[in-house]
Amino acid sequence: SMPIYTQTFGKTAQLRDVQLELRSSQELAFIEQQVPIQALVRHVGLAGRQVSVVLLQDGREIERQQVPLLSNDISPVRFTVEQHERGVYRYQVRLDPVPEEATTVNNTASFLLRVIDEPIRILLLEGKPYWDGKFLMRTLGSDPSVDVDMRVQLTRDRTLRRILYRSKAVLSTAPVVGPRARLE
Repeated sequence: SMPIYTQTFGKTAQLRDVQLELRSSQELAFIEQQVPIQALVRHVGLAGRQVSVVLLQDGREIERQQVPLLSNDISPVRFTVEQHERGVYRYQVRLDPVPEEATTVNNTASFLLRVIDEPIRILLLEGKPYWDGKFLMRTLGSDPSVDVDMRVQLTRDRTLRRILYRSKAVLSTAPVVGPRARLE
């Protein structure tokens, strides 16, 4: 039942910080396909300034952009990369430190690009025909990175097979879909 009187010492401090986050940390692409690396620069207390955003591959600078810090605290950044050989490529997006920044730990983000030279193969099986399967097949068929082999059981002894495929020669240009359906 004793009163407690508190006293605050110090003064009001304004936090200043800038951080980087990627919309996606990994991506799958074909050889020579241009892939966007999209990042968001968030900040607190730094509106009106500019920061330098750097794209690195294996520690080597590839591209640099000056990004104005907007008053709504989010500024988008976009880099485009492409590779000419199959493999896994590691990138790093980095913000140069800003004076008076609270921490620089949140100034980097990693991006992984997996480059393939042939489509991913998908086997789609249905026990009986449904509209869902038809629309899923149409959606998968619009993706240039997949080959689809669909089989639908019509009766106990009959199945329908539909194949959507891409030839290797067409992968680096516009995708060509060759539908083929047959009863088995």
